[in-house]
Amino acid sequence: MAGLEKLGHVAGPTSRGAASAASPGNSTGYAAAHNRAALLVESHSLKSFRTRVWSHYGIMRISIDIVASSARSARAAAVAADRAEARRR
Repeated sequence: MAGLEKLGHVAGPTSRGAASAASPGNSTGYAAAHNRAALLVESHSLKSFRTRVWSHYGIMRISIDIVASSARSARAAAVAADRAEARRR
């Protein structure tokens, strides 16, 4: 993630676009069960508190920028997902 690297963080390997089969009891599973996107941020417990806090701040800041720049399409996707789910029932 270039944005994190610009802030001085090293992002671990990711699988972009990969879906997780998390249970609705988990935060990302709950969001998926309601047709919404979610982001699970993990930082290594052996990192310092300061490093963990700043890395979480960085990913939140970048995520908010991404969502803000694509707000219309994100909203349209959520509405389409809700309509598709309503038709399924």
